[in-house]
Amino acid sequence: MAIYIDSESEENYLETILILSTISPFVRGVDIASKLNISRPSVSRAVGLLRDKGLVILEKGAFITLTEEGKRIARKVASYHRVLRSFLVHVACISQEKADIDACRIEHVVSASTIQGIKSFLKRENVLPGNTIDSSHLPEIRELNESGENYIEHIYMMTRDGKRVRSTDLAKTLEVSRASISRAMDVLCHLGLLERGEKGELILTPAGEEKARGIYARHVVLTGFLEKILGVSPKIAEKDACRIEHMLSEETFNGIRAFWEKHQESS
Repeated sequence: MAIYIDSESEENYLETILILSTISPFVRGVDIASKLNISRPSVSRAVGLLRDKGLVILEKGAFITLTEEGKRIARKVASYHRVLRSFLVHVACISQEKADIDACRIEHVVSASTIQGIKSFLKRENVLPGNTIDSSHLPEIRELNESGENYIEHIYMMTRDGKRVRSTDLAKTLEVSRASISRAMDVLCHLGLLERGEKGELILTPAGEEKARGIYARHVVLTGFLEKILGVSPKIAEKDACRIEHMLSEETFNGIRAFWEKHQESS
């Protein structure tokens, strides 16, 4: 069976190695396993893949070091993490521990334009990002993953005016294959979020509509926040909101929404 780690996990491994290398020049698999709270065999498989990609070097004595490309990626992720952590603590009024977890999820998908917008915002607010980070987290297993949430959100948006939506319509809108849509719709039906009509139309169940409405509400708030507060272009704000909306914890999003609503009241 093929071994695979996604880009988010890959970047978290590199970030973790970078963090550990600031403590000791000799980083071992057992150190990574302890830091990320995962098994040593899982780390061994991941490190092997990172080595094959030219991102780490396995030295004698089983010590792990980053290549120049590995360092470049790890440093970029770490810099994003510091900026996002300071931003979330300041805007959402959450603990640094909670901000660390959410920053670890967002740092892999947010655009450079949004990061620059956050930096400019923090400068205006006289908030300085921390110089160091000491935590990294692998992606959490979610009840409904990002793509599943994206599907039901788009079905919700496409059916609000009474239009009937079929799998072919969704595939065209999201630019994915009909086979991928078919598999995803089967999963959503199994979860009780979707039903298929007599003519194959996609119909959200009450539970699916409630879920989709909540995701869309997040999208509206985050798009407005990125565009109006951070000065991100409408196109990038829309794109980044689509990714971030699935990754923020409820506590963090509520904090950002409160900040956004206060800004709207005062403007």
